[in-house]
Amino acid sequence: MVVKCVLRYLVGTHNLAICYDKQLTDPHDMTTLLPVGYANANWGNSNADQCSISGVIFLLTGGPILWTTKTQQCVTLSLMEAEINAISKGAHKALFLHCLMPTFISKLDHPIMLYNNNQSLLMIVTALNGMYHC
Repeated sequence: MVVKCVLRYLVGTHNLAICYDKQLTDPHDMTTLLPVGYANANWGNSNADQCSISGVIFLLTGGPILWTTKTQQCVTLSLMEAEINAISKGAHKALFLHCLMPTFISKLDHPIMLYNNNQSLLMIVTALNGMYHC
C-alpha cells in the first residue's frame, strides 16, 4: 500500500525539480552563499487540538536546503505567541546551519538572516535591541 503511494507520487512529480540559481552567487562576496530563512505560523488552525502550526524554510541561491512544518506542542493564546514559537524553531535551525555550512564553504563571518512577517513579534525583537542576539 505505501509503496503504491510512493510510486504514484514519483510518477506524478517526475517533471518537478528544485532549482538553484548560480547567477545569485558572487565568488568575491561570501554573503551570497549564506542561507536565508523564513519562519511563520498560523494560530490554532489544527482542528483536532487547536494547536498552531509552525513552518520554517531556508533557501540557498534561490533553492530550499532545509524546511520543516510541525504542529506546535502547546496551545497558544495569540498569533504573536505562535510566531514566537515558530521563530524559536527557526533560530534552532539557523544555528544548525551555521555549524554545518563551514563543512561546505569557509567559515561564516556573517549571521544567517531569519525573516518573519508578524509586526508584534518584530516590535518585541526590536525592543530587546539585540539582548538575546546569537
